[in-house]
Amino acid sequence: MNEKADQHIRISFGRFLQKTRLEKRIRLTDVSKKTRIRTQILLAIEKEEHDKLPAATYVKGLLTAFAKAVGADTNEVLRYYEQDRQAFNEMARFQSGLTKSGAGDWLKLGCVLGLLLMLAALSIYLMTFVGGKMGPGAASQGELSGEASRRNGSINGSDDSEDALSNGQDNHTEISKKAGTQTTVQGALKPAPDEKNTALADDKNNANHKLNTDGYLLSIHAVKNTWLKVIADDQEVVKYRLKMGDRLDLTAVSRFNILIGNAEGVQLTLNDRPFPVSGKSGQIVNIEIP
Repeated sequence: MNEKADQHIRISFGRFLQKTRLEKRIRLTDVSKKTRIRTQILLAIEKEEHDKLPAATYVKGLLTAFAKAVGADTNEVLRYYEQDRQAFNEMARFQSGLTKSGAGDWLKLGCVLGLLLMLAALSIYLMTFVGGKMGPGAASQGELSGEASRRNGSINGSDDSEDALSNGQDNHTEISKKAGTQTTVQGALKPAPDEKNTALADDKNNANHKLNTDGYLLSIHAVKNTWLKVIADDQEVVKYRLKMGDRLDLTAVSRFNILIGNAEGVQLTLNDRPFPVSGKSGQIVNIEIP
């Protein structure tokens, strides 16, 4: 009794029709001739392939004709069909919801990844271009400081000149980081306000280098990190920040006036002859050539 009840619960319209037809040994082609329903449709009914069947209204008519052709209970077949059709529709709605939910999740994930890529690209752009322009090696023409002093030709700098250059607040030209690289620059700078810790270079040594017809070639080799302010022939002030190993070549027709941030930070050569710099390590010195 329980086995029959279990079979009754699990039976479906397609299996019910197929079971009845096979028990009565009726061929599917005979059912097709009697009902004028194509064999493919009858097979879809027995296999319960809802996606291959027409609308529910037409399916009920096909099931009625099929049931009468094989001698099955029409009401039972239609009841099984309604139950199975309802379960099929619920499953279809569930799968559709999963598909839409999955598509929505992928869309959200794609948006998040796209946003992350945009932020990464923006960060790279800022680091490469904006950072390069605003870094320590950047020069701003509007930030040149100092005034030319044509009467005494001296350079006076404040105590915080080196700090200002280190922070990139003053205009300067950064020499190549590779040791041995030479950069030839002809420039000058205007003197800044008086500087308390300025030391004068040795006048006797300067007097040994007289003006020649070809002008002056001053080669500067940085042996320690330091900064310079240079006037060449009373032109505009030019500021440099040198790192150990940097080399700098400057030219002038008649004179140089140089403010050095570290007296022991550079070695000078004037017209291929060593030019001594007097002062202690970390001391700011002023040199006039000749």
